[in-house]
Amino acid sequence: MSRYFSRFPAPVLRLVGRVLPTTLWLGPPDAVYLTFDDGPTPGVTDRVLDLLGGDSTATFFAVGEHATSSPDVLRRVALLGHGIGHHGDRHERLTGRSVNDLTRRFRLASDAIADATGRQPTLMRPPYGRFDWSVLRAARQLGQRVVLWSDLPGDFDSALSLDRFRKRALKAVAPGRIIVLHDSTACAERVFSVLPSLLERARQLNLRLSALPEAAITERP
Repeated sequence: MSRYFSRFPAPVLRLVGRVLPTTLWLGPPDAVYLTFDDGPTPGVTDRVLDLLGGDSTATFFAVGEHATSSPDVLRRVALLGHGIGHHGDRHERLTGRSVNDLTRRFRLASDAIADATGRQPTLMRPPYGRFDWSVLRAARQLGQRVVLWSDLPGDFDSALSLDRFRKRALKAVAPGRIIVLHDSTACAERVFSVLPSLLERARQLNLRLSALPEAAITERP
C-alpha cells in the first residue's frame, strides 16, 4: 500500500480552496459529509443506503461504466435524496491526458449517470484524488466542481487494522469535514462495520450528515 495522508488540517484546505476555487475540500460547517467512491455496486451500495436510513444523506461518486451496468442501484441512490457525482468513465488515473480527452470521458460518465437518474452531475472526483490543470479545465468546461476530501480513513488499506481504521473514521466526524469511503466489494466489510458508529457519533455532536451542495460552476470566459 502506497503512503497517503489520512487527514488534512482545515486551515490548509481553506487555503488550497482559495488558490484552486473550482475544487472543494471542505463543506459548510453545519454538517459532516460522507462520500462513497467506486460504485454503484449491487448489494454493497444497497446496504450502505439501508444503513444511512431516511435521516442522513451522502454523496456517491459513481464510475460511469458501473452506472451503465447497475442503473437501478444508482436510481435508488437518487430517489432517496442522496447526491451523485462522477468518478470518471472508468476507474483510471486522469493525469497526463489532454483536455479534449478528459472532456469526452467526463461526458461519458455524466451521461451514464443522467441515463440512470435523469440528472446531470455537477460534481466529480478524480480516481485516487489525482488531478492536474487539464482535469480542472475539463471539469470547469462542463460546469463541474472537483471534489477532494479532508479525511481518508483507509477502508481500502489492508495493512491498516480494523481498530485503527475505526478510530480514524470516528475522528473525522467534525463540522465541514468531507470523509471518503468506498461502496465497493473490497471495502464493504469495513464500511458496513463502521457506518452505524459514524451516524451515532454525528448524533452525539448534533451534526447533520448531509450530501454536498451540487450547484454547477460557471465557466470563465
